[in-house]
Amino acid sequence: MLSRSPLNDKTYGALLAEAVAQISLYSKEWTNFNPSDPGITTLENLTACTFVQRAHIATITDQVRREMLKLLGCDCGKTIPLQLLVQPPCGFAGFLPAHQQLTAGEMAYEVTAPTHYHPWQLKGFTSTQGGVTRDLSHFGLRWDGVFHPFGKHPQVGDCFTLLLDAPPHMDGPIYLWVEAENSGKRTPFAPEQGELFGQVTWQYHSTRGWVDVTLEADHTHGLLASGGVICTLDGPLPAPLSPEGDYGLRCVLTGGHYDLPPKISRVAGNLLAVEKQRQCAYTFTLDWAQGQQTAELSSALAAKSFVYVYVKEGEYYRLYQQGSVDFPKEGRYYYMEPTLYGLKISFPQGGEPAEGEGAVKVVCYDEQTIHRRSLGAVYGFADQFIPLDNGTQVVEQDFSLLACCPDGQGGEAYCFVSPNGQDEDQLCYTIDTAQGGIAIQSPGMGTTYTLYLAHTAISEEQSLPAKQVKLSMDYQGDSHLFEGVGILRKGQTSETLEQLRERFSKDMKTVKAAVLPEDYMYLASHVPGLCIHKVGLEADSEKNLVKLAIKPYTNQQRPTLSQNYIKQISDFLEHRRMVTTRIAIVQPRYVAVDVVVTVYGDPMEPHLEERVTACLTQLIDGIEGDIPFGATLSFHQISQTVGKLSGVRMVQDLRLMGGAGTQPNGPDLQLNFDCLPYLAQAHVKVLAMETIRRGLNGYK
Repeated sequence: MLSRSPLNDKTYGALLAEAVAQISLYSKEWTNFNPSDPGITTLENLTACTFVQRAHIATITDQVRREMLKLLGCDCGKTIPLQLLVQPPCGFAGFLPAHQQLTAGEMAYEVTAPTHYHPWQLKGFTSTQGGVTRDLSHFGLRWDGVFHPFGKHPQVGDCFTLLLDAPPHMDGPIYLWVEAENSGKRTPFAPEQGELFGQVTWQYHSTRGWVDVTLEADHTHGLLASGGVICTLDGPLPAPLSPEGDYGLRCVLTGGHYDLPPKISRVAGNLLAVEKQRQCAYTFTLDWAQGQQTAELSSALAAKSFVYVYVKEGEYYRLYQQGSVDFPKEGRYYYMEPTLYGLKISFPQGGEPAEGEGAVKVVCYDEQTIHRRSLGAVYGFADQFIPLDNGTQVVEQDFSLLACCPDGQGGEAYCFVSPNGQDEDQLCYTIDTAQGGIAIQSPGMGTTYTLYLAHTAISEEQSLPAKQVKLSMDYQGDSHLFEGVGILRKGQTSETLEQLRERFSKDMKTVKAAVLPEDYMYLASHVPGLCIHKVGLEADSEKNLVKLAIKPYTNQQRPTLSQNYIKQISDFLEHRRMVTTRIAIVQPRYVAVDVVVTVYGDPMEPHLEERVTACLTQLIDGIEGDIPFGATLSFHQISQTVGKLSGVRMVQDLRLMGGAGTQPNGPDLQLNFDCLPYLAQAHVKVLAMETIRRGLNGYK
């Protein structure tokens, strides 16, 4: 079904001719080949079924193929920044209504909820180790430096403090961004992973001292990965940290042990979260209390006044008409009054909605959507398709429909329907983003519905890296420029089916379960969140045992696996190994290698002995170098490399000597599977070329 090969490229006659031609291969006796022959009649029926089946397969839509790929575990990629953190310009402050747009060319981002933005800024930060505080402010306020927030040797109790020029706000979430230095040594963390190594606690300085914040999310995994930190302050009021009036937020190392200390290139604070979308239609759901007459909507979209008000009466909603206070009238109506950031809805005395949850729904449209909010009718049968404008860009999680049907009394009743419903007695539909439309799965109880857009947003396909995004916003008569800082959440790309199929093919070739010895090496080096440098392997087929020697990146001179590393690797491999195969993880062994070498060279060449020693150190470095586990130290390669050094004319003698874990192999030195070499001693003897010439003359 996923194949692109055409299956209906032959006519019925051609298929029948092929079938008849095969008769002689299976039967030497056949009455005749006329249509009246029962065998020919059977072949004709089977050929017709084959022809219809191939034609049916050829008409399968791309959406069906996408669903099949999804069942196989391959969905659309997630690369477009769906939720972006931006840095407002210095001094910016004020109230931002929901759906306030920030734009970068044709791209649109929106503030999703009413937001009070407070103008405090991050002015610097310090690191405290063992009670000693160092100022690090000259580093990561811009993208031009790297530093260790807890120092190079973090200990429990060390802290990293952000200095603020004003008290942090307490009436909403605080967004921070940490840019970790990308060393390339660590495998990316899995989304569900927590803090594997150092456990940290975020706090703020208050009138009662340091108090823990309410942490909503920390995507940094203990400051080891780039990501956002979302927290709220719901304790005592913030208080100055110093006589200079600095306020403080800090990250305290409260437990665990880092494999590699965190290294940061930038920290940004008091950011604004925006969504990559343009809201075309939005439904506000209002709860109503007894005696309540008015409700305010804070929304840039609502301020445009393309508004429809629906009030719940029994099971359904009724459409109310806009009225005027100066000219009262009978019937269902409401009053609308614009405000600075949106509008105010009110109802006349005696005509208020019934109290309850979701008593009022207010649907707002922008200038373009108001003219195409009607999508047509749904009739009493399934498998209907209704096309959408900009359908390929619809944000599915922000979509719903308004269905209108006769109420049986000469009026109209309305209900709000979200996609992917399961109740076949109700209207059920899905969003077909590939074909750009609505696929009706069930029409409900046979009622003819007229559909309207109730909630929809679109997101343009084009995207830029977060750090390159410059967003502008017109606000209170001025234009403000916002700088993209980091991606808080990714959204789905609009891949073509061929791109999705190609990615699926590559993904199928990726090792996910270990069968061959090489598979165990691959998986061990890709454990999420770990810094794995090298993996060695020994497979015992008789015992069905795989031994893995693993060297991590750490600050140790000769790194070994911690118990945390062993647990993470074991847990990761346990679900991916063959049931009958046992796995043993062993510590790396570091083998001292001595080298004795005599070279002839230029006596005027400075520091020749030191340079030969340095070359040998690099050639036999299995700790920081590229020498793998179980390698063979080649006599020929080492001799050739030393012989090419400036000032060396000839290598006269070279001997490699190793201890336990090595075996001589002629002039070479073979290491065991769990061993890595390092140079212990180098006995370098440098002789002048005249020495060999005198020896040769004496021989003559």
